[in-house]
Amino acid sequence: LGPCGYGEEEVGGFAAALNIAGIAGACVAGVVMDKTHAYRELLRFGFVLSALSVAFLASQVREGNGPMVGVSFGVMGMMIVPMIPVVVENALECTYPVSEEVSTGVLFTAGNLVGIPITLFLQ
Repeated sequence: LGPCGYGEEEVGGFAAALNIAGIAGACVAGVVMDKTHAYRELLRFGFVLSALSVAFLASQVREGNGPMVGVSFGVMGMMIVPMIPVVVENALECTYPVSEEVSTGVLFTAGNLVGIPITLFLQ
């Protein structure tokens, strides 16, 4: 965000908006999953909203548009952060006879093994 003229203080505010909205979204997603047990529908709906929120953020990042960039980060956090418990819950439902610890461990290990080469490649 530096090339668009946003300093460290503004970027810190954007990160705070993402985290606070993400925690609120994860709480809402948890309650919805607990009440409805509509895991797959929530997963599909969440991925569509996550993609739309990233597109919204990309459309707002430009010089002098700080308030909307902050709102965009909040919206993105509210859509993307809740996907973590939704994905984990779906994985647990799909691998039912296997214990929760094993399923979650394999899921996060696979994510890290994929993420490391991508991070190295993008640097």
